Amino acid sequence: MRYIRQETLDEIGKDGQELLSKKTATIIGVGGLGSTVAQLLCRLGIGKLILFEYDKVAEKDLHRQILYNEENIDKFKVEIAKEKLKKINSNVEIISFNEKLTKENISKINADIVFDCVDNLETRFLINQYCMNNKLTWIHGSVLGTIGNVKVFDGNVCFNCIYENHKAQKNDRILNTLVLTIASIQVTEAIKVLLNKPYTKEMIRYNIWTHDIQKIKVNKNTNCKVCK
Repeated sequence: MRYIRQETLDEIGKDGQELLSKKTATIIGVGGLGSTVAQLLCRLGIGKLILFEYDKVAEKDLHRQILYNEENIDKFKVEIAKEKLKKINSNVEIISFNEKLTKENISKINADIVFDCVDNLETRFLINQYCMNNKLTWIHGSVLGTIGNVKVFDGNVCFNCIYENHKAQKNDRILNTLVLTIASIQVTEAIKVLLNKPYTKEMIRYNIWTHDIQKIKVNKNTNCKVCK
């Protein structure tokens, strides 16, 4: 009965719910996007979660990182997240790594789907290279100010095709409602991927202030150093 509201959806059904319970998702970064993605996946009934995060909770995080509260300040996010997520759904297996993602430990992210919930290009390039090499589908999410992006990378166009020449922007302006929205879009696209349903191929760009939404077609860079 726990998932009855999902099982009655034509898009999921009982068979789809059973399939989700056998899937593993890895979340890189359990901050704003990641803490919301993790909760949604737990409540969704995913079978297994792998969490990667090395940062501690700060007071400035609390306006958007909805898994944490004032009592958690100065404690490691991944430890708090694991504890709270198990209380949300004890049936979900949760493995956590209190580590920064590096070339040395990235093989631990192996899953049916990988979520990019970080805030830096360096880690995203690392995720992109590994997932391309190992034919893993991953879902990019980013937020800045009132605008967020979501893109499913499935081995065709890669992250490097788009962002190879981009420079990092300081991520110090974020509307909290945007974070929840972009995380929800990430999880929705993941459900489609995991259930072998058609998913959005374009990059989704959403301005939550104006409610403008774009689907941006991304072309493969024939000179890309990663996926050519």
